[in-house]
Amino acid sequence: MEFIQDYISTLQLTMDQLPRQLIADVIDLLQQARTKGSQVFILGNGGSASTASHLPVTWQRIRVKKVCRIFVLSGSQTIWQCSQL
Repeated sequence: MEFIQDYISTLQLTMDQLPRQLIADVIDLLQQARTKGSQVFILGNGGSASTASHLPVTWQRIRVKKVCRIFVLSGSQTIWQCSQL
């Protein structure tokens, strides 16, 4: 039980330290790109490469109505064309 509590405490501390304004700024940039029909390039290295390649799929799963064209520049050079669903 102590391990679980330590894990949750560490996770909470990490969450409390997230740069919320920076996250909001990134969201604003992505919304602007979507509105303008711009392209977004995503890059990841190592484990982050899988995160990058999953982002367009996640957007499709949550049924974002209109997203911009997303290029994932890691792994298999996957290109996703996400249009209106």
